[in-house]
Amino acid sequence: MMQPAQIIKEHEERSGLYARFGYDLDKERAAVIRAAGPLNGDILEIGPGRGNLTLALAREGLKVVAVDIEQAKIDQAAALLAAYGMEDRVCFRKEDAHQLSFPDRSFDFIFCANVVHHLEGVYQVLEEMLRVCRPGGSLIIGDFHPAGLKVIEQIHQARGQGHHSGGMMPEEVQRFFEAKGLDAKKVETDIQTILTITKQACL
Repeated sequence: MMQPAQIIKEHEERSGLYARFGYDLDKERAAVIRAAGPLNGDILEIGPGRGNLTLALAREGLKVVAVDIEQAKIDQAAALLAAYGMEDRVCFRKEDAHQLSFPDRSFDFIFCANVVHHLEGVYQVLEEMLRVCRPGGSLIIGDFHPAGLKVIEQIHQARGQGHHSGGMMPEEVQRFFEAKGLDAKKVETDIQTILTITKQACL
């Protein structure tokens, strides 16, 4: 098991590598949080991955429930939070985002960052996010646009890794919600498109 100092060092080195390719992790995560507007209430994160957004939310003083289908990912993100002394702010749970165990209308804000492009059965996940969101609450979905995908692919190549991106692009996510009569506010960064969808009281 890696020690906290090792985890922090690895995190900082990875952030430095990303930055060299033009992907500022801190800046991009801050943009996702900013897109949500003032945050309060119950917060869910779908697919925390290595825990970058989870850590950013925790550093804002927020308490978060973070779910992933892979226990290895949960363990990795939990270790990062613990290394920075933020483990008490996040409850990690193993969940399938296609069929969440939470009751309807459980959360005020639901975050999903750089996950959708990996997923199969994306529509089912989006439906689940909408189901567990309270009326007046928001879904904040950030994912790579084409230029961002090129950058992340270059980063993975530099690390000797591949990158799966067979899922849905942000514009398709936007159309999905607009077809339901929901307005999707859009923000573009150098790397990603961030959509903020507010759930209407009638849904």
